[in-house]
Amino acid sequence: MTSVLRAKAFLLISAVLGLHLASCSTPDVLEQDTTNTVIIIENMQGAAGSPTGTATDDLLSDICSNDSFTEGTCTVLPDFGVVEISVTLKNPNQPLTSFFNDVTFRTYRVTFVRADGRNTPGVDVPFPFDGAANFTVGIGAGSATRSFIIVRDQAKLESPLRNLAFNGGAVVLSVIAEVE
Repeated sequence: MTSVLRAKAFLLISAVLGLHLASCSTPDVLEQDTTNTVIIIENMQGAAGSPTGTATDDLLSDICSNDSFTEGTCTVLPDFGVVEISVTLKNPNQPLTSFFNDVTFRTYRVTFVRADGRNTPGVDVPFPFDGAANFTVGIGAGSATRSFIIVRDQAKLESPLRNLAFNGGAVVLSVIAEVE
């Protein structure tokens, strides 16, 4: 008789654990985050030398804009990223929306990494930096497009980028800009 009670207790415990494990499938963002809004990056591209320049998936940045291969005058311009952002409600069936669900962006951070793991700022990659971004994306208002600096002009005057100017070393430096 005790084996029957043990079997029932085992089934009860198994059922409770099964229900508990089934509840683990809920994404953390739905339980751990207090906002009702989800940010969607619709598109992000780079624009060399001007925020209104031709935006491309891969940013091809020059250190000097005058394309001179001899030392002399060097015009240094920052490079820009262009991002298209929209916001939506986590629960699409939620009937009420208000400005409380709008998202305001105040800052962004750019960090540079290389695929080969050589990521020492100022030696292998440019220094990371924070930039100001002051815009609001309204819930249900469609997407907003904004430009931001992705390669600072100061970075082009510091190592490792300045080493590329005037054939001073490597010809190309391939890095990934992580934007947060």
